Parts: sequence; structure tokens; C-alpha cells
Amino acid sequence: MNPLSRMLRKSGGQAETPGVDPVLEQTLDQKRASLASADADTLRQWQGLARRIEASAASAVVSRPRKRIRWVLAGAAAASVGAAVLVIGLLLPREHAPAAYSTGRGEQTAVILPDSSQILLNHTSEVLISQTGGERRVSLKGEAYFRVRRTGEPFLVATEAGTVRVMGTEFNVRMRDDLLEVALLRGSVSVSSQGKGRESPVVLSPGQTLSVPRGQAPGRPEGILHGEYPGWLHGKLFFQKASLTSVCREIESKFDVTVAIRTPRLAQETITGAVDARTAEAALGTIARLTGSSYTYEKNAYILY
Repeated sequence: MNPLSRMLRKSGGQAETPGVDPVLEQTLDQKRASLASADADTLRQWQGLARRIEASAASAVVSRPRKRIRWVLAGAAAASVGAAVLVIGLLLPREHAPAAYSTGRGEQTAVILPDSSQILLNHTSEVLISQTGGERRVSLKGEAYFRVRRTGEPFLVATEAGTVRVMGTEFNVRMRDDLLEVALLRGSVSVSSQGKGRESPVVLSPGQTLSVPRGQAPGRPEGILHGEYPGWLHGKLFFQKASLTSVCREIESKFDVTVAIRTPRLAQETITGAVDARTAEAALGTIARLTGSSYTYEKNAYILY
């Protein structure tokens, strides 16, 4: 039984959470009931996500010390982070008061909004969620995958480089290193920049991606190159002519590790393609094969040479 199923399991009308404080027990029961009352499609989506992340963690074989993965309800207990942590956030009040969620290195957080819209927050990312004047708004730093339900109210995702207006859809937004990247899987979104000019919003079709450098106009939409996009939901990382230095930074943030490049020539290498990212070792093994190098683990750090 996966962790999400265990959180939902009941016996004699009470959830099985032995040793939990009675007040916390009541709160957990309420949150379980809230999730269980969500539409069946929403519940299946997150049960599947829980199974995928748990299976990925269970299959990891590593040489460095690993932190124990803990599955909790957001706000109910502090999470001890490991290679991947899933936090189901159900504490956004019905009156839609602003709520903030963030992840550190090696973390992922799943948030279900009161309208059953879903946000899966990647590592080292932040969201501020609010609703005012009939408008649902998310301010994002970092990367998140969205599954937005149609309610008749606008849904906006604001970043430092531009804003994504959503019309009920599934899409990925990444805002890192002064570059906004939006990829649409289903539905429809429009993207406008925060540049000085008054460029018309760019409307994306399913299967398209768009880049917006901070302070500049959006580029032209392009096709998504990989069938398993976004890769971070499928245990992969996709790179297009990315410097090895930036690739190492991504691995560091995803797995909460340290990666150093010992050989000077390797720092000039670029990476294009899919990288196995189920574990830090798998990712570095792929990088080593692509660059004709090797890696080792010593003094609490991975060394490429």
C-alpha cells in the first residue's frame, strides 16, 4: 500500500495514525475526508503520483548516507527531507487566504487547491497562492507543474519574466536563471512578458513550449521534443546544449548533494539529451557516459574527472 493510500485508509471510521496527538488526529481525519471527497480523477492522479515517487525512492541504490523519506500532510508535521519528499497540501482555507509553499534541495511538494486544481512544486521553488476579486493567482519562483480545473474564474501564474493566463489545462512553468519556460500539455494558455514593450500575449497549443528571457519579448513557440516532458515527473532531466556546470547545479539542487568538476576541460562541455535522474548516481553515470569522463564519491561530494 503506498503512503497516500495509507493516509486515506480508515478502520471503524477512524484513520490509522497510532501515537498521534488527539487534536492532530482530528485535523488529519478532516484532511483525509477532504481528499477522499475530491473527484475520482483527481484522487487517481495523486495516488499514481505517490506510487511513482515511492517506487523511485525504493529502487534507489546509493553509496552515500540517505535521509529517511517521510510522507506528511502540509502543516501537520515537519518533513525530514530526502532524495524526494511529497507533501500533500490541503490547508489552504476555504476563504482563500494567501498561502505560501516552498521546497528546498531534494524536495518536491504537491498542493491540492480547494477547487481541486493541483500544483506539483519541484525542488528549490516557491509559490504564493491567493484569490481576490474572482481571480485565482499563483506567484512562482522556480518550477512547478499545474493541473488547473475550469471554474469560470481566471487562473494566473505570475513570474519575474512574464505571466501565464490559464483556461483549464495541464502545463509546466520553469523560472530559473532569468529565463521563463512554459510548456503546454493539454488545454490552452497565453503567455505575456514583463518587458518594456506592449507585446501581444502568445497563445500556446498543446505540445508547444515557449521561452521568455527576463525583460524581453517572448520567443516563438516550439514543439516539445520529449514524450515524457516534463522529465522531472518521470525520473529524467532534459537538456539542450546546457553547460556541464549548469547541469551539475541542477543535480545538486534535485538530490541535495555536492558535485565538483575536477578536470578543467569538462567545464567546457555541453549536454544535449535525456539524463536518467532516478538517483544522483544514475544522473552522474549518464553524464559521465555523455562526456567520456568518470566520477567518484569522496569527502561527501561527487567528483567528475
